Amino acid sequence: MFKTSALFFSLMIEDEIKLTVDPDEHAVASLGSRLFAYNRSQVVQTGPSNVLLSVNDEVGELVAGLFGRVSYSWLFIEFLWIAETERRRGLGSRMLRRAEEFALERGCHSAWLDTFSFQARGFYEKHGYTVFGELPNYPDEHSRYFLSKKLAQSPLGTLKS
Repeated sequence: MFKTSALFFSLMIEDEIKLTVDPDEHAVASLGSRLFAYNRSQVVQTGPSNVLLSVNDEVGELVAGLFGRVSYSWLFIEFLWIAETERRRGLGSRMLRRAEEFALERGCHSAWLDTFSFQARGFYEKHGYTVFGELPNYPDEHSRYFLSKKLAQSPLGTLKS
C-alpha cells in the first residue's frame, strides 16, 4: 500500500507542475521574493546596493559603463562594457577600481564576475581576479569563466592594487 500511495502522490505532483515559457515579470518576482525571504531568514543581510558607473561622450552617448551589485559582503560585477573606440585607454581599469572602492566603502571583502572566452578574461586577471570556475562549451566552442578577487584596504584606507 505504501508504494501505491507514494506513486499516487508522485503522479499528483507531476500533474500540478506548470511550465511557462517566457513568464511575465510578476511571476518571476513572486518566485524570487520567496527565495530571498528564505535567504534573509538564514543570513544577515545589510541591504543590497546597486552601483552604475557610466561615461558619456561630448554628445551624451554612452561610451562605457559598469553595473554591479553589493550583497552579502561581495561585489558582483554584472556588466562592464567599453566602446571599441574607447578601449586601451585605461577607462575600464579606472571603472573597475572605482567599483571596488565602492564595495569596500560598503564593507565588502571580495568581488566576483563572469566573462566569456571571447571577452575580457585577461583584463580581469591583470587586475587580480582568478578563475574559480569554468563552464565549457557555453556557448558552442567557447567557455564562460567565473572569477573572484579578495579586496583589501591599506592601513590608510585606500585600495591596494
